[in-house]
Amino acid sequence: MGTTDKGYGTDTEAIRKCAKYIQKTAIWIQNILVS
Repeated sequence: MGTTDKGYGTDTEAIRKCAKYIQKTAIWIQNILVS
């Protein structure tokens, strides 16, 4: 995962990617628990 070299621009992008990844993982876990 990329660390911040260029300040806040890359930082917010990394946070967004992280949030999307967490969302996908949460949905994936829910699907496993339901089935």
